[in-house]
Amino acid sequence: MSSAVTSLVPLTAMGTFFYLQRQWGEEATSESLGWLPLVSLIVFFITYSGGVASVPFIIMGEMFPSRFRPLLGAITSSFSLFCLFLTIYFFPVMMDGLGKDGTFFFYAGCTLMSVVFVYFCLPETKGKKLEEIERLFDSKSVSQGNKQKNIELVVKMSEPKETDESPCLEKANLLSSTEVTLKTSKS
Repeated sequence: MSSAVTSLVPLTAMGTFFYLQRQWGEEATSESLGWLPLVSLIVFFITYSGGVASVPFIIMGEMFPSRFRPLLGAITSSFSLFCLFLTIYFFPVMMDGLGKDGTFFFYAGCTLMSVVFVYFCLPETKGKKLEEIERLFDSKSVSQGNKQKNIELVVKMSEPKETDESPCLEKANLLSSTEVTLKTSKS
């Protein structure tokens, strides 16, 4: 969570720089704050690479039951890379539509929402063993203050059939016959 907060600062600084550039003009802003984009990018790359970028892989190692970890790990990794692809793909489109400042403020807002999500929705696992974490999620309930939420993760996998197909096709057939459902309810 601290890396997300520290990633938020350079994104906001970049948005502010481009906003001021639009208000004051390119030359005046570059004279007084020309160093800010470079420092912001360096700080962002360090904080993002050192923390936020590894969150999906940490979650997958800690929170998924060991028997479902390979399947759910593949889904998590694929989703993370797909989101990264969307971010890179739509960056030029957003620069045209929202402007440079709006684009960086948008990414800063998304980072802020991720901080809020992690703080309120993910349980603290620091100092706990993997077995304790698995028991926490096996109990199907997570307490948060006075609120009690029931969480149920249902993974239904059909039994593999004996076939003459290649191992890749067998795994693809297994994935296509797998159903993952997450149900939550308040008590």
